Amino acid sequence: MLTDQHIDFVAAEIEARGVTQPDLAESLLDHFCCAIEFEMEHGLSFDDAWRKAYLQVCPDGLKEINREVQHIITHQKHHTMKKFVFILGFLSAFVFAVGYFFKILHWPTANINMTIGSALFSLGFVPMYFLLKYRIDQSQGTAKPKFNYLLDFGLALIICLGVFFKVLDLPGANIIFFANCFLFTLVFLPKAFLGWYKRVGEVKA
Repeated sequence: MLTDQHIDFVAAEIEARGVTQPDLAESLLDHFCCAIEFEMEHGLSFDDAWRKAYLQVCPDGLKEINREVQHIITHQKHHTMKKFVFILGFLSAFVFAVGYFFKILHWPTANINMTIGSALFSLGFVPMYFLLKYRIDQSQGTAKPKFNYLLDFGLALIICLGVFFKVLDLPGANIIFFANCFLFTLVFLPKAFLGWYKRVGEVKA
């Protein structure tokens, strides 16, 4: 029969071996205690029962289990965030498209719809998309320098604002449009094709 000292020992070992999730630690403690009690009922001492239970439950170590759980939690968070980001992107694009349709037909609220859609897309979807992309790449060990993501975000934001200003004929629309053309031609296209060329080279290699 396990004593309080035995249980405290197992809990301390779980914590010392790198398990950081409280729910996982509690679950492992229950599992270990059941396994140890079973072995002790069959004649083993506590120390021997603990060693045998440890090898049965986690032959590769508790840190490996903790890493796997952390990976699953991170994946679930990214999956939830991905859903939210793309729902936001769809809604903002839909509201903008409805506003543009209203504008063609000269219906009321056209400019309001386009403004709301553009604001949601430019200030909501675009930054969250690149943040999500960076976190996913980081978790997979394929993250590029942060400057790359910031550059892509800046280009996407300027293009979105350029389209918004041009459609609504706002002051400065032409300046932003020419800036878009300049950035798209001299920055975005070379960067995109260089990345594509590198990926193709890696696949062939």
